[in-house]
Amino acid sequence: MAKKPRSSNTDDDVPPQEATKCLLTLALIKNNDISVPSSADERDSFVHHLLVLMEWERQRRIAADEYDTIAEQEAAEGGNYLTQKAKKASHFAKRELEMQTSKRNRESRKAKLVADGGGMKYTALAMMKNAENAA
Repeated sequence: MAKKPRSSNTDDDVPPQEATKCLLTLALIKNNDISVPSSADERDSFVHHLLVLMEWERQRRIAADEYDTIAEQEAAEGGNYLTQKAKKASHFAKRELEMQTSKRNRESRKAKLVADGGGMKYTALAMMKNAENAA
């Protein structure tokens, strides 16, 4: 039996935009007698079973590849939001290091060629060498 949600806030206490929204309020009753309140252990047990049911449904959806939102799908595939951000940052940091290393290697090769009296002669040799490798 569902009841109308009770609000602990009166209209005088809190402006409407700050009032909390209640989607569902459940009342546990014993033997169809609403006047008998349930014990704290019974409420805790009910909440525990409800959480277990929610987790079971989440796992079932993951196994069946059923997602309500894109965020749920991304979370199931790659962990939570922070894990995904960390992986992305790690990838780009590694890529940046690779680019810096290749730039240093290019600069050192260029410095050797120019130090030997370089110029167009060595540029032409390098282009010929690349053309031979490509063919």
